[in-house]
Amino acid sequence: MEAGYLRAELFDRTTAEETHEFLEAILAAAAEHDATRLLVSVFSSRPIFKVDQYGLMDYFSKAVEKSPHRIAMVGDTPEIRLSQKYIEFLAWQRGVTLKTFGNEEGAVLWLTSDR
Repeated sequence: MEAGYLRAELFDRTTAEETHEFLEAILAAAAEHDATRLLVSVFSSRPIFKVDQYGLMDYFSKAVEKSPHRIAMVGDTPEIRLSQKYIEFLAWQRGVTLKTFGNEEGAVLWLTSDR
């Protein structure tokens, strides 16, 4: 936990199983800390474009049914950020408040603001 949000960092993810385990860990930590604002930073990982294969839509459904969440995503490469923009669009279609950022400072500012 950070001040007002839960930080989750993913390094060197290459498989769908690793992604699924990471998402389940985020859900468990968010429930444990009663966190509704999440910062997800992805480093040195493969971009995700086959969203269903990675279980992302299930994660969004679980996150939204527990309580309204605000999720900020940051990636370390242009490819990861592009895939996160795609995920942002799919999340928006499902009513999830998720936004992609080019840097962590902007993400934290958005997460901790009351707007």
